[in-house]
Amino acid sequence: MNVWLKVLFVILSFVNVFLGFIIAVILLTSQYPRYKSFGLKLLLLCIVLLIISFILGAFNLVIGIIFAGLRQITG
Repeated sequence: MNVWLKVLFVILSFVNVFLGFIIAVILLTSQYPRYKSFGLKLLLLCIVLLIISFILGAFNLVIGIIFAGLRQITG
């Protein structure tokens, strides 16, 4: 897969979570209780997705380093 395409996917995933944070904060400052409740749920979901993306990104980095080392060893 092209490197730029991978970079684009990573950027889009973080932009998506960042927009979710912004919308959640806007909803939390609303005067309507239903909007506040949804804003809280959206904020928790964004935090969970951010943690999962960091964990999977770190796992992808470790696997990439391992495979790059194996390619150098095997030639």
